[in-house]
Amino acid sequence: MVDVPKQWTGQRGLLLHEPWVPPGIRDGLVALISELEAARPPGLGDRRTAFRQQGQPAGGSVKARVLSPVQRHEMGMVQLLDQRAELLVGVRLVRAGVLVRMGRETPDFECQWRGAGFGVEVTTRARPEAGAAVHELLEKACGTGRRSALR
Repeated sequence: MVDVPKQWTGQRGLLLHEPWVPPGIRDGLVALISELEAARPPGLGDRRTAFRQQGQPAGGSVKARVLSPVQRHEMGMVQLLDQRAELLVGVRLVRAGVLVRMGRETPDFECQWRGAGFGVEVTTRARPEAGAAVHELLEKACGTGRRSALR
């Protein structure tokens, strides 16, 4: 078993240390974290903090604490998998040599290529705001008279 670096998990531990978490998920995250740690891009400390705040089975918001342990674990895994997507993009941007800074807010990554700056925001298809944005664009494209065809 590969262990997640302490500066990424915090003192309370992390959902990744639960025995039921597949080793492939944990080890994959550790590999991404290790590559980012080796590259040391600016903003890495903020990424560590965000990671630590996700996937804490006993912590979280008041809303999360009223959930059953199973629901909290499920929510934590979803958050960690979202973090995995961000870490994967970060590693690929490092490899491409375009990453300037890991952002604290939006965008997730500030980049530069051939003198042009650009930002990269990472999301997953399961995010409700992404689905809502696509739906809104489709409604605009179809016009108000064809809305019922989208429902």
